[in-house]
Amino acid sequence: MCTKNAPIFYRVTIEQFAADASAIKRQIGLGMAMGSAALASVMGADEDMAKSFGTVAGNVCLKCSMEIPVAAISEECGSDN
Repeated sequence: MCTKNAPIFYRVTIEQFAADASAIKRQIGLGMAMGSAALASVMGADEDMAKSFGTVAGNVCLKCSMEIPVAAISEECGSDN
């Protein structure tokens, strides 16, 4: 429940990921060898195509949450790693 006098803010957690080029190349290679990407996804290793490299958390006021891009929020909050 909100009141007009109470400050409103969000607690935001942003997870940063990067594509894993090696895993992607392996999956593409297996798909090419099998002749089907769908078959390769079933028969291949169940590995993630992206790896997490950081989590950033912080508080953002209501006004800032509407005006500041997500990337800028992550820079402002700093890294937990």
